[in-house]
Amino acid sequence: MKKKKSRVLNGIVPVLLLAAFSCHAERVDFEAPDYSTGNVNGQDGWVVSSGTANVAANGNLSGLQELGVDASGTAYRNFTGSNFGYRTTLKFKLGRLADLTGYFRLGTSDNTADSIVRIYINYDHGIGVYTSGGFSGYILDEFDANDIYEITVEINFSAQTYGITINNLTSGKSGSQAGLGFEHPKTLSNFTTSGGTVRVDASYNTLFVDDIFIAPAPYEWPSFYEDFENNATNAGTLGALNGQHGWLAGAGAVVQSNAAHTGSQALQLQNAAASQLF
Repeated sequence: MKKKKSRVLNGIVPVLLLAAFSCHAERVDFEAPDYSTGNVNGQDGWVVSSGTANVAANGNLSGLQELGVDASGTAYRNFTGSNFGYRTTLKFKLGRLADLTGYFRLGTSDNTADSIVRIYINYDHGIGVYTSGGFSGYILDEFDANDIYEITVEINFSAQTYGITINNLTSGKSGSQAGLGFEHPKTLSNFTTSGGTVRVDASYNTLFVDDIFIAPAPYEWPSFYEDFENNATNAGTLGALNGQHGWLAGAGAVVQSNAAHTGSQALQLQNAAASQLF
């Protein structure tokens, strides 16, 4: 039986608990102070090559801000290749407010011809991926407005294959496929030396993207990640932390509205300690 671990927080001043990602993982959450609302071009390495792409203050996906790419818009960002190996994990969230057609791509450059993985969303509410053999079919048969999807891609550059999992965080539906070939098979060793690129396109209405993670694989996403937002997987009810999501805490541990930190809520510790089994 796997032994449970615990974490303990102690403090006499207000603090925000942040997850620390090892293995040179990179995270883009579009939150302040790294991002401000408005045109994302030039912010944290993002380039808007066509149309309009803005950091939006809607908070549709998580936190207070996300990236919204409008119809006929394209935005991309390079990630440092030296951080990644021949196996890489990509994770991100997608959402929409109305019918749309759009793409989320990972490749060796912002060119479509250099795509490794391309996730496709169409106006008929379908969501799927392109592979070396063409469109692979829907992973989920619907991509509903106001739903939030978390997508995880495990990439094997040596075998030039990947597996993909799509979870609908709103409805609980999920789907996955494994062993998919790269969309454009080629020698991709330059991804590990000169970098890779994520690119977001929308050709009909606005596609929202948030919480992009890229890390070497195999990579165990931290079971201790806690953002104290109000959702089903975290301790996010305003007030006393004790009893929320497995937390044991003193009276001075309180979840508060605090827009000064990432997201809309944070944990304050004042003359108190808090611990959780994970």
